[in-house]
Formats: sequence, C-alpha cells, structure tokens
Amino acid sequence: MENAVFALFMMGCGHQLDVCRPVDTHAELFEDRTTCEAGLESAARNVDTHPIAVGKCVAVDPASATADMRFKWFFAANGELVVDPLYGTSNGTVIADRADRLPERQG
Repeated sequence: MENAVFALFMMGCGHQLDVCRPVDTHAELFEDRTTCEAGLESAARNVDTHPIAVGKCVAVDPASATADMRFKWFFAANGELVVDPLYGTSNGTVIADRADRLPERQG
C-alpha cells in the first residue's frame, strides 16, 4: 500500500489481557504513522472503562477509509496486537478474532 493513511485502533483490556474490547476513538485518520503514534498515549489515557489500554496505528487505503471502518484483530502468541482493516463493509461492527489467544501467564 503506497499511499496509506493511518487509523488509530484502541482496545480496553483486563489485567491479564484476557478480556479485551474495542474502544471508540472517534475514528480519526492520520496522514502518517508518526502523527498517529503520537496520539496513542492520549487515546490510551482516555480509556477509563478498562485497567489496560492497548493501541495500534493501522495503515489503511485512503480511498476506502471511512469513519465506520471495520477491523479484524487478535493478540499473537508473542503478545502483539495484530489489526487488519476490512474493506467493503457498511456497518461499524468490529470483528473479534481470538483464535490466537495469549497463553495463560504465570505470576
């Protein structure tokens, strides 16, 4: 994707990252990754419904980027939040794909 814009995707999670839900960040698009990443900390501070906030800047096709974009997300085995935009959808539902869940952590 040569000419991309970036969407900020934010999750609110429990202490063990066992229960996570997408958090509405008022779908703002950024012209570059640096500007988007600068907004991550501020967006994380605004997550007051969960003890942990996890976010990521996602490259999206500017021709298909809309305020009601859908995203497929999961946590990889290494703990990384993986987010992919879904194009050609008409509602704001976020798809939760937890097939690659984090293993239980020992304390």
